[in-house]
Amino acid sequence: MCQVRMKISLKDGFYYIYEFEPEHNHILATASQAHHLRSQRTIIEAQLASVEAAKAVGISNKATFDLMAKEAGGIENLGFTREDMKNKLYSKRTLKINQGDTGGVLEYLEKKTSDEEKFFYSIQVDEDDLITNILWTGSKMVADYEVYGDVVCFDTTYRKLNDGSPFGLLV
Repeated sequence: MCQVRMKISLKDGFYYIYEFEPEHNHILATASQAHHLRSQRTIIEAQLASVEAAKAVGISNKATFDLMAKEAGGIENLGFTREDMKNKLYSKRTLKINQGDTGGVLEYLEKKTSDEEKFFYSIQVDEDDLITNILWTGSKMVADYEVYGDVVCFDTTYRKLNDGSPFGLLV
């Protein structure tokens, strides 16, 4: 297992690095292996449309992936893995939020806005008018930012690391 790591701690309101190991104990990915790296993979909208069309007529994910890889001249030229394709289809389906759920969130945010003077929110939607991001802040958050000068972001799509920790530094 690679020993590259950075450990950070908060003490007296300041973050500091108390352990840092920059050296890899393995070779890094070569150009011919780069298509396996998450940072080098993406599904473009045209590819996703093809996958959805195939799914709509009953073609399996495996058959769709195999055909797309053949058309691209091999898996290494496709730009994504079968797992990426499956995850993208799943995330697109789960983004189709029921109106009641969306209404409940908006109702809560509006209530907070009327209850708290410094409460603010903003919602970002995609081209299909599906919610992609929600940002909110309140008086306690503003006060905490003034003290700590930092922001916390929750990415609910991030998966746990192999060691079971919910977040970490990816190298």
